[in-house]
Amino acid sequence: MRKIILFFFYFISFYSIAQVDSSNQYLKNITKPVVSADMMNVLYQGVKNPLSIAVPNIPCESLIVTASNNTVFGNNCDYWITPKSKGQTKIIVSSINKNDTLIHGEYLFRVKSIPKPTPSICGTNNIDNIITLGKLNSCQGLILRYENFDFDLRVVAKSFELVIYQKDCKITKLKSFGPRFTQEMKTKFKTLESGDSFVFKNILALAPDGNIIEVVDLRIKIK
Repeated sequence: MRKIILFFFYFISFYSIAQVDSSNQYLKNITKPVVSADMMNVLYQGVKNPLSIAVPNIPCESLIVTASNNTVFGNNCDYWITPKSKGQTKIIVSSINKNDTLIHGEYLFRVKSIPKPTPSICGTNNIDNIITLGKLNSCQGLILRYENFDFDLRVVAKSFELVIYQKDCKITKLKSFGPRFTQEMKTKFKTLESGDSFVFKNILALAPDGNIIEVVDLRIKIK
């Protein structure tokens, strides 16, 4: 699995004239930071958000990085933060100069929940929701993925229900505790015909932040 990739790069410039503005109330006779962030100043709740922080003329080992209502980990200009709740958090960059603590800058980030994953089987999802019998019988289970998301996160279904609708109006309901199809499900799939359909519903998954989440239903029709 690839590492989680979400970098926020800080480029902090120094001015010879001390300045305080409305967005940096605690900037006292030191600097006015010029800050650029790659990911629209967004952190995600419950996952490890890497931070890369550099201050010109200040060695990495001298930096002190803190955050409001959260804890920042790391050193040598490479840090990470795992926000505990949605809302906002302020990253504060400072250093020690002799006996004084110098605040180099403060930057406000929005904290958002990670999106819900998308269910699929053998690459078939709610968008291209038609599957052949051959492809269906080769599938082993329900796959959950975060689509178009900045992190490469692993999420696995804890349980799901399968409701099968056959053309003779017969309805079959089955349940799996885990991401894989049960043997009963696989056996039932072999009896399906073109035009039959099925729905994966009440999909529960363990999210990376430790919470149990419910995922959108997956509806598929046999080609």
